[in-house]
Amino acid sequence: MLFLLKKIEGKLKKMSKWHYFFIFYLILLLFFIIPLFVLEKAMNLNPTDLTPISEINNQIILYILTVVVSPILESFIFQFAIIKGSYILLSILFDDKIKEKLIWVISICLSALIFGFSHNYNVLYMTIMTVLGLYWGIVFYLCEMRNFNSLLMIILLHSLYNLTVLSLDNL
Repeated sequence: MLFLLKKIEGKLKKMSKWHYFFIFYLILLLFFIIPLFVLEKAMNLNPTDLTPISEINNQIILYILTVVVSPILESFIFQFAIIKGSYILLSILFDDKIKEKLIWVISICLSALIFGFSHNYNVLYMTIMTVLGLYWGIVFYLCEMRNFNSLLMIILLHSLYNLTVLSLDNL
């Protein structure tokens, strides 16, 4: 994972934050949204049917909770608080004993696992959300390294992801 972070970092160094946003969303489309949509249709699954959000009948409230409230809360808790908090704590505990990038990797993995387990509607959904949590963590890290507003980037991407998935589910 350290090699992957280093390689991605080098490729994206000279890009603006909007280029980042576009590329990160394109990756979401290609590796998460489209494959999951195809998988759901092929297996006749709909993971959102298993979530408490599926019980909301009012479409406006559903979209507000899914596209606005949830991304803000989840991004703050899972990416900002857990990644930043564990990074600071591990940096204090281990000082120079472990490299900075390794501390980032541990913090991102911890965040992804907690994010996945917090979506424990079934094993498949938990696994998908853990991988997505890993993706959010890597995006957060890359934005931190470029001095972008990493929390805002995650919130916007998470909102757009939820909007896309919710819209596809309602086709």
